[in-house]
Amino acid sequence: VVGTPDAKLGQRVVAFMVAQEGATIDEGALRAWLHEQLSSYKVPKQFVFMPALDVPRTNTGKVHKPSLRDMLA
Repeated sequence: VVGTPDAKLGQRVVAFMVAQEGATIDEGALRAWLHEQLSSYKVPKQFVFMPALDVPRTNTGKVHKPSLRDMLA
């Protein structure tokens, strides 16, 4: 999950998601479940689904969040 600039709110929450092999994700069901679990302002406004191999990583294997933000630009 990363924050990206938003003209109205200052920042918006975007979640990058990787599904397990062969799984499908119902974005509506995911969003509904998140609304039950989190305060509404914490629920991501956007979801980006991507293969695990496309997730940018640092040399130590951590997710490289600046690269994720760059993908949204």
